[in-house]
Amino acid sequence: MKKLLLVLFFTMFLVLAHGATYYVAHGAACAPANYTHITNSAPLPDDFCAYAYLPFRSRLPDNPQHIDQTNTTIFQNEYAPNSMPGTVNAGIGQLMTIGVKPTGAPQGNSGYPIFIASPNDPLVSVNCARVAHGCSDSDGHGNLSSVPSFRIPTWARPSSQFNRWSNVYGDSNMEIIQPDGSTALIYQCFPLRDWQNGDVLGDNTCDGFGSGSPISGFATGNIVTSAGVNPGNLNGGDNFATLLVHYREVMNGQINHALVVWAGCFTGAVYPSPFQALGCQTPPGIPAGARIWLSLTRSQIDAQPTSVIPAHMRVFAYAAHEYGMYTLDTGNGQKWISNPGLEEGLPYLLSGAGTTSFWTDWFVQNGGGMSGDANLKLQNTIDWRGLAPYLFVLDACYAQGTCSDSVPEAPSSPALPGPTNLRLMGIR
Repeated sequence: MKKLLLVLFFTMFLVLAHGATYYVAHGAACAPANYTHITNSAPLPDDFCAYAYLPFRSRLPDNPQHIDQTNTTIFQNEYAPNSMPGTVNAGIGQLMTIGVKPTGAPQGNSGYPIFIASPNDPLVSVNCARVAHGCSDSDGHGNLSSVPSFRIPTWARPSSQFNRWSNVYGDSNMEIIQPDGSTALIYQCFPLRDWQNGDVLGDNTCDGFGSGSPISGFATGNIVTSAGVNPGNLNGGDNFATLLVHYREVMNGQINHALVVWAGCFTGAVYPSPFQALGCQTPPGIPAGARIWLSLTRSQIDAQPTSVIPAHMRVFAYAAHEYGMYTLDTGNGQKWISNPGLEEGLPYLLSGAGTTSFWTDWFVQNGGGMSGDANLKLQNTIDWRGLAPYLFVLDACYAQGTCSDSVPEAPSSPALPGPTNLRLMGIR
């Protein structure tokens, strides 16, 4: 009987999960519809990931056949050799995320905090005519004349909230998920007080919006059905919730979406990036929007020396193989990539749920710690230099889902059982 159940299980697996090996081997995939499980007082939940399958949640085939060979050569020879861990090149190789509640300049960072609003939070609106970079939606459409009003927690604040107009300390970002799943993304709004019903971005409340503002942007969309792509009026093209690695994903050892890494410079752009960001001092570079694939399998990743992939960084390397890494925003005109971006604990800290970030113990256990700018920093990260021969730039058809070997989205219902579920079913 046990053998029969095993045969039935693997038959079901082959029929329903073609190309989705790790959904079964490493647990059920996350779903955008589970945004209803989010609270500001806890890390993002295990079963949530943002936006539609394409382009950022699309799984890669085990051996992608559509390689951009020209840009792969540039990347392997000119980007990877400069992408080392540690504090070299202004911390390019470190992991960083907010550690404690910022209380003044220069505390904070340019991260992407994600808030959830309640039906009773203040209802505010946007005067799109006074937004410097305009209003857009999360399918890449810009120049919207109006956007829906949205709710925001009274106490919500952006990243870099005290660092107005500073090129040193970075951008001010936040995304607020609405009770109905719609989203509001705000760039360069520095609230002058708590939010109130009737506030209008562009007319009051926000330093950074309105007449005379050199930079500001707003995007709307739906966390379940939108692509999560903006036309460049917020950042390099990815909405804030799309690509950050969640704390619980690291704790569980499974990331079910692509990563975001920053690159020093670009030449040209491919989907999902809408334009070239900062150009290279010595062109050509790879295009903005490039998706980088690590060809090593999980077992090969585990066999790498810890000087190249530390044990605590393997989960990130697994995702670089299974989903890839997008390069969308930029740095200093030189050729390098960073380590991946992380979920920010700012909502958790501002809500009063804790005085230190939920990331704190993990950072300390792996050799990192708190710095004077209120951020947790970790230097013991992936050394891309040692992985150069295994890093490939993929054709943009994978982001569009049009490659001959593109992997379709795996069925989400009924959920396929993972190894733990097999034991519960009595199968050994």
